Amino acid sequence: MIGGAGVISENLPFKNVERLAGDTRYDTAAAIYNEFQGPTSHAVVATGQDFADALTGSVFAAIHEVPLLLVKKDDLPLQTKGLVMENGLKHFMVLGGEGAVESSVVEKLVE
Repeated sequence: MIGGAGVISENLPFKNVERLAGDTRYDTAAAIYNEFQGPTSHAVVATGQDFADALTGSVFAAIHEVPLLLVKKDDLPLQTKGLVMENGLKHFMVLGGEGAVESSVVEKLVE
């Protein structure tokens, strides 16, 4: 199950379910990466502030067996930067234009 109690109630009648969650959506995305992602140098990047790019991008990322990283429009969350640095990610497909992810965020990704 993906998402914290604020997203998916703890009172659901599921048994033997593992929950992947974090304090923020960026922490949750990092937990998903750490649980499922194998070695790669590529990633898909989408804003975590609107759902459309990340929702459709998740399908694209899954098909290509690369992670989906979440960023803010104008900032690179520490959780995401940590994943990039720790895992040697070097190649990014950024979804959306400047209105979704500003070029300053892309520059921080490739530093």
